[in-house]
This record gives sequence, structure tokens and C-alpha cells, in this order.
Amino acid sequence: MTPAQTFQQFTQGLAQWWPLAGRDPSAPRAFIGPHVGGRRYERDAQGQLGLWGQVLAWTPPRGLVLAWQVGANGEFNPAPSTEVEVSSTPLSSTASLVSLEHRHLERFGAVAAAQEALVASATGWVGILERFCAAWCRRSASCLA
Repeated sequence: MTPAQTFQQFTQGLAQWWPLAGRDPSAPRAFIGPHVGGRRYERDAQGQLGLWGQVLAWTPPRGLVLAWQVGANGEFNPAPSTEVEVSSTPLSSTASLVSLEHRHLERFGAVAAAQEALVASATGWVGILERFCAAWCRRSASCLA
């Protein structure tokens, strides 16, 4: 996957890989507004909007930075706002290294350690990035997992 393909899959292909337990899988559901200030949100089958944050940096095909505005309870909360940076570095003409950093978790205060463990777990970014790669592999004959 080239950096451009990585960027497109991460920003426009969310419905193919973003985990949304309990939601209607046929409904378009996860979106990133394609510009600085754009929202990161979900929309369920009934049209309900769920905000998750906003775009702080939009640098296709290199990557993006999101203000991650999800509280310790999993609900939208503008404070504490953490940041998620996703970047793609070309390794060859058909392969890229995708990096994801979720930073400023210390802003969660007393529950920061628990949040760090969550984002590093199989139900956090590890599992989410596995779904991201699996979605690409389903689309492409050239897949290195």
C-alpha cells in the first residue's frame, strides 16, 4: 500500500474497518472531514451523530493529526483532548510503514494509566490497526500483513 493508498483507506475507507459494536453494519458510519477543522464523527442507521474529535492537521498523502475528544467513559468530551497522529512512510513502490501515535494521555489525570493500557490493547489501537490492514488485504492481491 502506497502512502496515498494508506491515507485514502484511513480517511475515506473508515466504514470498511472502523469497529462499531452494536451498530447497523449496512449504514455509512464513520467519517473524517477532509480538512483542518473537519470533524471525526460517526452516524448511526437512525442518523444520530456521534462526535469523536476534529482534524488538526491534514497533509495527504503523508498523514493527519486528530484531536481525540473522547472521555474515559467513551463519550464525546472536548476536555481532556488527546491527539492521534497517523503517518505513512514509503518503504518501496508498493509498501508503506503506517505509524500511529496517541499522545497526551496524561491529560486523563488519575485514569491516565488505564487509558494508556486501553489504547495499547487488542481492543484499542492494536486491534483497530489490525482491522485496517485486514480491510486492505481484502481489497488487494498484494498484501503483507
